[in-house]
Amino acid sequence: MLWIIDIYRTTCLLIALAILSDIEYPALAKVVLAEIPINVDPLSPNVISFLDDRLKASVKRKETPIKAIILCNPHNPIPKCYPKETIEGYIALAKKYKIHLIVDEVFAYTVFPTKDTPNPQPFISVLSLNSYYDVELYDNIHILSGPTKDLGCSGLKSGILISRNDKLLENVRKTMMATPINGITDSSLSELLSNKERLQRLLNKNKVELTKNMDLCANWCKFHKLPYIGANAGVYFILDLSPIALKYGYGADDLAIKLLMKKMISDGVYINPTSLDADPLPCRFRFIVTQRLEILKLALARLEKAFDLDHFEVAV
Repeated sequence: MLWIIDIYRTTCLLIALAILSDIEYPALAKVVLAEIPINVDPLSPNVISFLDDRLKASVKRKETPIKAIILCNPHNPIPKCYPKETIEGYIALAKKYKIHLIVDEVFAYTVFPTKDTPNPQPFISVLSLNSYYDVELYDNIHILSGPTKDLGCSGLKSGILISRNDKLLENVRKTMMATPINGITDSSLSELLSNKERLQRLLNKNKVELTKNMDLCANWCKFHKLPYIGANAGVYFILDLSPIALKYGYGADDLAIKLLMKKMISDGVYINPTSLDADPLPCRFRFIVTQRLEILKLALARLEKAFDLDHFEVAV
């Protein structure tokens, strides 16, 4: 993944909550968070006014200038795609404030239906929008993509940067000269991508398996009356364990998260709390579903053991 590097912290990046927490390093740019009220859908066009307010405040207070906005589509950690109106809103902000828009589209081909949402919001690339071709934004929109998530090969360090900014591309080429893509990754991905029919079969198979695993996890959550945000994109869903915290006499706070983590680890299962991603709602966890069925069933059984829950019998 590529982030803008600025060792003197003279650059700020604006991003809406919740976020992934690994942006500052190694980029070393200062991250400015835009607080989105919990009653506002973070994927809806309603977030744009909050981003606009944060940009205005930064200018008024003469803070370190915000040079870029980050848009992760599909959203991470909320596992869904943005509608066109929201993407257009981000583009409009980049134009209004003459700043860069960095769009992460790494999960573009991992969008799938579920029983909960049989017709999910489809993925819309910023490249498909007329506003992307606005001459005033020619140098200011940059797209990140790559095969590592959609093809399940995160260990292969390979990615794509799409930009019309010649100066940026030249700087990236120079910084990457010392760490080029290795030969094994190069040959493996070249072979994989050269056969379009096989590639499409792999992508379709991946979606089928993700649908199956997400439906299983959704049924498990419903059985135990645990709130969740089901996935229609990416490889994870959001599991709310606040009812478990209340069961043990805790409020939905950091102490509860520590208790939940301790119980899970003691029984051999680990899922990340979204508090690591600046999630304003505590006791939510990012549950990755891309496991073989027997491993997924084992993980769910261990969660049941950790929290003294009744056993959910998985239908074969």
